[in-house]
Amino acid sequence: MESFEDFFQKVVEKTPFIFQQRLGTEPWPDFLEASTGLGKTAGVIVAWLYKRLNGDLKTPARLVYCLPMRVLVDQTRENVDCWLQ
Repeated sequence: MESFEDFFQKVVEKTPFIFQQRLGTEPWPDFLEASTGLGKTAGVIVAWLYKRLNGDLKTPARLVYCLPMRVLVDQTRENVDCWLQ
């Protein structure tokens, strides 16, 4: 099985920050706080995808993202489309 760090690097083309690494290797937190621009979206989505692909039964089958602005919806969709390639 590929490590989360290798998976994240391949998908996002960046080394994960510590909080992103923890999202991919530890149980889901009750709360996530990180400054703007540090990769919360990548951290959550790539960690969720990694856990689902590796059969983590504690990871929900669906990931629902609620965003307050259309521009964020479009940006998130574009990022996810790119990561899934």
